[in-house]
Amino acid sequence: MINNSPKNLNLSDCNVSIDEDNVENQKLLDAIYNLDVHTFKLNYAIDKKGESKARLHNGFIAQEVEKSLKDKGLSASDYGMWIEEKVFETQDIETGEKDDRGNPVTKRECIFLKDADGNQVYRQSLRYDEIFCVFIQAFKQKLKKLEDFKQVYEQRISDLETRLLNLK
Repeated sequence: MINNSPKNLNLSDCNVSIDEDNVENQKLLDAIYNLDVHTFKLNYAIDKKGESKARLHNGFIAQEVEKSLKDKGLSASDYGMWIEEKVFETQDIETGEKDDRGNPVTKRECIFLKDADGNQVYRQSLRYDEIFCVFIQAFKQKLKKLEDFKQVYEQRISDLETRLLNLK
């Protein structure tokens, strides 16, 4: 497969994708539209800078995205907007060997973190560019419904005004 796209871009060329406009799409629109935005501080920033100097961030909570999708009968893992990855740390471990200058040779290993019960620890993340696209479509849909509603009621008011004038 050829991929000439930079990593920070999502490939969206119609020649390399298939449009999935289906019933599940409406469930997705509803799930994302109903999310609340949160203001929060990141734990690692608090640990590094202190509570008072850690900056505020705004966004969605990945676990809430997952739940909102699940509540609509969807699986978050089916969508690129939601990511769940194993948490790991890297450690440099001495091999017991020395390099040409006599320095210890190390190898880097990834150690997957476990909780107190020995279960793998996972961290969830979001791709906001994908969430925003869904949110924009959901917002456009809601706005269209409001515009249609307004048009119907403007016509009804006009009809009532005409009937009222005819009664005089």
